[in-house]
Amino acid sequence: MLAYHLIMPRLKIHLLAILCLAAFAGADWTNYTSGLQVTAIADQAETLWIGTAGGLARMNETTGIITYYNRSNSSLPDNSITAIAVDGNGRKIIGTMGGIALIAGATWTVFRAGAGALPSNRITAVAADNLNHAWVGTDAGAAMYDGSIWSFYTQEMNVLPDNYVTAIAVDRAGAVWIGTQGGCATFNGTTWSKPALAVPDAYITTIAFDATYAWFGSYGHGLGRYDATNKKWLYFQSVVTSLPDDFINAVTVDGTGKKWIATMGGLASVIDTAFTVFDSAHAKVPSNIVLSVAADASGPAWAGSRLGLTKIVGTAAAQYSPSATGLRSNVINGIAIDNLNAKWFATDAGLAKFDGANWTAYTRTNSPLPHDYVNAVATDAAGIKWIGTYGGAASYTGSAWSVFTPSNSQLPGTIVYAVAIDGSGNTWFGTQNGCARMSGSTWSVYTTANSNLPDNTVLSLAPSGTADMWVGTMRKGAALLSGGVWTPYTTANSQLPSNWINGISVDAASNVWFATNGGIAKKAGTVWTRFTAAASGLPSDNTYAVSVDNQNYAWIATDSGLAIYTGPSWTTWRTRATGIPSNNVLSLLIDNANNRWVGTLGGGVGLHQGTPTDAAGPFAFGKPAGAALALSAARSSRGIVLTWRLEGQSPVSLDLYDARGRHAATLLRTTLEAGEYRTVWNDLSAGDGRYIARLTAGAHSASVGLPAVR
Repeated sequence: MLAYHLIMPRLKIHLLAILCLAAFAGADWTNYTSGLQVTAIADQAETLWIGTAGGLARMNETTGIITYYNRSNSSLPDNSITAIAVDGNGRKIIGTMGGIALIAGATWTVFRAGAGALPSNRITAVAADNLNHAWVGTDAGAAMYDGSIWSFYTQEMNVLPDNYVTAIAVDRAGAVWIGTQGGCATFNGTTWSKPALAVPDAYITTIAFDATYAWFGSYGHGLGRYDATNKKWLYFQSVVTSLPDDFINAVTVDGTGKKWIATMGGLASVIDTAFTVFDSAHAKVPSNIVLSVAADASGPAWAGSRLGLTKIVGTAAAQYSPSATGLRSNVINGIAIDNLNAKWFATDAGLAKFDGANWTAYTRTNSPLPHDYVNAVATDAAGIKWIGTYGGAASYTGSAWSVFTPSNSQLPGTIVYAVAIDGSGNTWFGTQNGCARMSGSTWSVYTTANSNLPDNTVLSLAPSGTADMWVGTMRKGAALLSGGVWTPYTTANSQLPSNWINGISVDAASNVWFATNGGIAKKAGTVWTRFTAAASGLPSDNTYAVSVDNQNYAWIATDSGLAIYTGPSWTTWRTRATGIPSNNVLSLLIDNANNRWVGTLGGGVGLHQGTPTDAAGPFAFGKPAGAALALSAARSSRGIVLTWRLEGQSPVSLDLYDARGRHAATLLRTTLEAGEYRTVWNDLSAGDGRYIARLTAGAHSASVGLPAVR
């Protein structure tokens, strides 16, 4: 059997995308995200399209009014926007970490790799050519969509120098240039080439064209200007020019020919060889990490940075926040609710409060918070907030702060991973050097040296009863402190699936739930039950938190979605079928109204207000994958169309064999969700004769004879 990479160079494969979403799957969800990090910008007349790490924003440049789009209120495939382009018809091409969205008026069309439309869901670059075709770069090759058919271009086809695409641009003659981590390739409409250019570095980060030159940005080696007519290069690096940094994120050309350069050290404009620098030191941009830049024919330049959006007119700068919330990061490590029903979010960029209408952010800049990386937050009966950070602990009454560190208290460690309030109102802290209980001004410290605490690195805490405390550690399992006695539980003496305990929860029936790096465990009295991905409906063994609602449903945070265990059955909610902001779930809170607050790694916060049956995800435990393949073939003007149907998620391969049973080509090898799919084969290099297509999905397979090739 020929290897996949040997077949690909002689095939030109076109895939028709069947999955077009006009409605979004987040009706029961609300997403709260941080849009401070501006990753992509596109200027369309008086409308600015802003891509952020927390969704898409559309700003009226005259009024400043912003409309926000995320996974819960639109068909956006992912909240993390990576690239934006606008074609000649005004259609927006939105690249995300979860696929592509095409916006034409009020119509959204979404393409994902699972539907056969993209090489990968991780979109790294987008552009529109002179024919208004959408070009898409991914970490697994490039693709072009002409409005009905997708075409793929990869290194294996001897088209690209590397499959990790980093930039796409169209020159003034209409040729498409694709930058990769290993050089560039060009396509003039009929022919591909890989020009041997002396770019500053083979890792090309961005490409732009003015009336005379091609501009190439690199990853650490500055900027290059290429004169194609005279075959001459001019290089710009920070050591010999005013270029603020040699790591170039984006370059654009405005209507006057001025180049705008986004770097990891600030924003710069250049006319000929003269630079003007806009950086945070001169209050021109809020952060020197400038990620994106856009400029139209006659308007201002717009720069997106790690901390917001900047409008540049001449040398004057104005700042805008494209964020709809007070979250300063989309990494949500912990969630708590206070006595006034306000929600508090521990993030890697500070603490945030949401009272249902207004947001308040707390950082080291505007508060005594000891560190901006917040690991945990808890609230006591009096409404005092207790915060664990990488620089110590803090309490906040709503008006006064107190900070606790090893130097001013008996807190055993600077890194506070966990905070909890026990049944008697005492505050507990888990640190890298043990745990501590604070009762008024009295501290009790527990370490491996002075107690039977099994490990000093305490990752999780959970109160039980009036005074007992469950402690989860990094390496040696969990332990219960009750009546001054420590009782340890490890994989050796219990059903714990791992000794790495990320989270512990005690439900209303006093059952104890453990989230570990090896799955979930439930302790009901002396009876243990273990749940792993291999032996249950748990989608992943990497679990971070468990919370049990008033229906006794266990909600489990994993790195592969939010799992719900009702007792007899499992359901997993993922981004493909629900409005959850990310599949990587870190933290959970179930409020007094039984609403689910979901904190994620990079996706922000999701609020779910429906019931578990309202948004059943794609996970169907025990369902036969790949059944009823229904493979068929027919000739069309584009080639031979192969159509099939899947009843469940499954690994899929589609292969061609000649009349003698010899393997001729592999057309598809991927994992697909349930649905209907279509592949068009039009390999002009195939020999005459008849072929058989064989589709394999899991344990099922189907074959069909193809119309004669002649």
